Amino acid sequence: MYETARTALQELENDQDFERVALHVLRVRFPQLRITSSTGDLGRDAFGRPLFGENDQVVLWASLQQRWTDKLKSELVKNAKHSRRAKAIYVMNRSTNEITKERWRQKARTEYGVEMEIVTLAELVTEPETDGLRWVAELELGVRPRAPRRLSTWAQYIDALSVSVPGMTAPLVGREAEMQALRAALADRNPAARVVVVEGAGGVGKTRLAIEASKSVSAVLVAPTGVSLDAGAFTEAPVDAPLVVLIDDADRAPDLSGLPALLHDGRFGRVRLVLTVRPGRHLGVLQRWNIERWGGAVVPLRSLDRGGIDALVTGRGILNPAFRETVINLAQGNPLIAHAACEAGLSANRFDWPSAADLLRVTVGRRLPADDPAQEHRAAAVALAVLGTVTSGEDLAVLAGAVSTLPPEPHRLSVLLDELADAGLADSSPYSVRPALLAPVLLADALDPPARVRLDVDRVLQAVVRMAGLELNGQPVTSAGRNLEFGASRLGPQLNVLAQAAHDRADHVVGARLAAAVRALLPSEAHLGEWAAVVGLAGEVAVAAPTIFADLHETLVKRWPPDPAPRLLDGGDPVAHYRYGLQHLGERFAQLAHRIGPDAVPSPVSLLLDVAWLMEPALHVENSDRREGVLRAIGQWCSAPAHALPQHIDALFERRREVLRVITQWHRDRAAHPPQELDAGESAIRGPLSLARVLIAALQPLPRLTVESTGGTPESASTISLHAAVLPDRPETLTLLREALTLLAPLLDEPAMRSGEGLPVLHTLVSLPGQLRGEGARPMAFSGVPLASHAVAVLDVAAGEFTEQIAARWDSLPLAVRRSAAQAVLGPDPRPRSLAAAAEAGDAVAAVALADTRLGRLLVLQPLRSRAPWREALEEQQRAAQPPGSEMDLPEALRLLEDTGPNVTGVAVSALPAFTRAVGAAAPDPQPAFERIAQAPMAGEDALLAAAAGEGAADGGRFRRPAGARQGLDPKGLPTGQVRGTLRRHGKGWAA
Repeated sequence: MYETARTALQELENDQDFERVALHVLRVRFPQLRITSSTGDLGRDAFGRPLFGENDQVVLWASLQQRWTDKLKSELVKNAKHSRRAKAIYVMNRSTNEITKERWRQKARTEYGVEMEIVTLAELVTEPETDGLRWVAELELGVRPRAPRRLSTWAQYIDALSVSVPGMTAPLVGREAEMQALRAALADRNPAARVVVVEGAGGVGKTRLAIEASKSVSAVLVAPTGVSLDAGAFTEAPVDAPLVVLIDDADRAPDLSGLPALLHDGRFGRVRLVLTVRPGRHLGVLQRWNIERWGGAVVPLRSLDRGGIDALVTGRGILNPAFRETVINLAQGNPLIAHAACEAGLSANRFDWPSAADLLRVTVGRRLPADDPAQEHRAAAVALAVLGTVTSGEDLAVLAGAVSTLPPEPHRLSVLLDELADAGLADSSPYSVRPALLAPVLLADALDPPARVRLDVDRVLQAVVRMAGLELNGQPVTSAGRNLEFGASRLGPQLNVLAQAAHDRADHVVGARLAAAVRALLPSEAHLGEWAAVVGLAGEVAVAAPTIFADLHETLVKRWPPDPAPRLLDGGDPVAHYRYGLQHLGERFAQLAHRIGPDAVPSPVSLLLDVAWLMEPALHVENSDRREGVLRAIGQWCSAPAHALPQHIDALFERRREVLRVITQWHRDRAAHPPQELDAGESAIRGPLSLARVLIAALQPLPRLTVESTGGTPESASTISLHAAVLPDRPETLTLLREALTLLAPLLDEPAMRSGEGLPVLHTLVSLPGQLRGEGARPMAFSGVPLASHAVAVLDVAAGEFTEQIAARWDSLPLAVRRSAAQAVLGPDPRPRSLAAAAEAGDAVAAVALADTRLGRLLVLQPLRSRAPWREALEEQQRAAQPPGSEMDLPEALRLLEDTGPNVTGVAVSALPAFTRAVGAAAPDPQPAFERIAQAPMAGEDALLAAAAGEGAADGGRFRRPAGARQGLDPKGLPTGQVRGTLRRHGKGWAA
């Protein structure tokens, strides 16, 4: 084996080998040359003549003789004997000077009449050293094959990548800012910033951007992915010339040890390096190869927005809106996936794919290596789809055996992960399947029994549960030191992708296995935190196992109430901690119900109502937000689908009708009997009040006639349009609203609402007419336009009818509730601003309120909210409140204050103190007031105490002593010790 072609030619001894080499070299100039027959000496070793011609145009003489002139003279003599006048070429493996060559050319011309050219060793060896004829040196002369060239031109690299990477020659889209930043970095002449980094995920366009920006600045040489660059690699780089060396995927290069030498060498001072790396790896690359001191700008490359992907698709001549939308959602901002999907559509001439999954399957088939009979790449992709995110092949190895054909060797798996990233099917590092929609598609195919790459679901479940630090009996693995709440956060996404795959294949067996695995994670004595974790996992598998909600509901009822979750920190309010745990569990059940959908059997609406009913006694009386959190899914089902209206308005009406039917049936059932599995003691706790609170919370979405929807087109780029629409002018709009209010009306007669914790519920019910009219007065969300007139009319009719229900029960309602009902009559515009005007307009509540003497006196203390200017309202209410307080005896005034709600707002914060000060000042004996205040909170108590204690203002907690002593006061003008003690025992502290 020879190292060079020169050495091989010098030592060559076979004439025929030499003739073949000479022929290959000279054919570049004389394509018609061919070797002569091996029989006889015709005075030529090769010749060239035109097709069908009789005379030679050129003849070739080849010589290996050391005395080459003897051979040349002999050939000239033979050529003359054959009377040839064709041009002659004498080729030899010896060297000579130009003087000798010229003397022999002159001799051939004058003595033999032949034009002759002499090719020496130095000239002959030139061509076999070139790329074009290197194979001649290696094949004919036995020269050692040349090592692959490590640097190529950008055009060669683009051509090579175009074979396997779609879109490499397509126009760049949406990268103007990054292009400008990279060009500016390359134009920077700072010697300490000669290494520029382009950082981004696989398939996002790093290589293409780097080439386009670099070639606009100077010449470009590219080191392909995986190439080693030691000091000898740059012998091909020009010296003292501007040059950009692009090192593609520098984070995966096995050896970049030649870079420091290049950057240190002054001859290469005009060379700049561009490194493309995956996110988060650039600093490690610079430090590993000792080039951080030359580190310059880092240009991050993000995913394209929707508009960029759409421009990419239309730039390939594809205008089909449905296909564009599919590719935008499929690509998730990755240009490589978008180009691959476009090529799949163009190659099949098909743009009406029934689903994104079908398009993905074709795209993946085009991206996975064809020369992989064991389908190890697909197996690695399936394992990655299960695990979600891994950092190396060692993480994937846990699924060896659970995924067929998956190699167990971590090193091999790491190589497969990198190759998946190269194909644009995974991000790195950490590695994850890209696009995310691909994961369930891969797993769905792996669930097919005839598939080459198959998934053993039971072994996969055991592996992922173990990786989460759990066991299927719900107990944490002690060595892992993690409990169910923490482990579920890792396990959830893995179960979800398996469930999506099972749903796509309609594989109910796999769905049942997933549900059984989730149920098995619930400990026998689970606390609230563990319950929430398991319900959260149930939401992940619900798409494939919708009956899991009913199973968990049954278990929850049997085990109610769950224990509180352990507190991470000592101290705090245990009741508040328990309520928070309940709220969190309720929200998890709401998410589970939403994922299942309202059409499942048994109805998730009914199950959700049961969950809210179970939790209701433990929730705060005045905090309805927690009940609404449990029932949030009902509101989502009663809103518009995420499609354009009004095409789907019939479906929306039907859904609202079905939700109302289920709520009605549930209310009827729970009013008659609790769930059979519930403990009798727990059943007794939940009376009519709990039922009413849940019913009101459940019906809240139905009076809303505005619904929201989302929409957009491919051209809308990154903008998603939010629309508010109103239910149409159809009989169903009013009918459904009437049915909901009819379900609420009987609650006005419920005795449990007349006192204590029931009063806030009753206040809410009588305020409904005002809420309905307020809904009609509010502008449409997002647009700000007024609500449609037909919707305003529907709301006004419904409010009027419910007002009549309230008026029919007027005398049975507590006084404070009657005030709330009267307040609901007024406003907003164009509603009347006074009870008299409302009564004249036919409002039933306004009419009975005007005739209510007790209410009239209460309104002196708590005036209805007015739209008069604030200062004028304060002065008017104060003037109106003082005379009744001075004239009313103390027992009657105390009864009136008891009817007054304790939470006073608006101008009443001034009227109530004015009244109570007048009462206290006029009372001959304040003892009854002290005793009443000591029993329970009462409206206006502070002003009443101040006035009863003395006529002056408060000073540091003391009241000035009145001129005459009063019963119940000590000599300092303060309440006696007995009264003060009573006040303290009831949390009313008094400053001495």
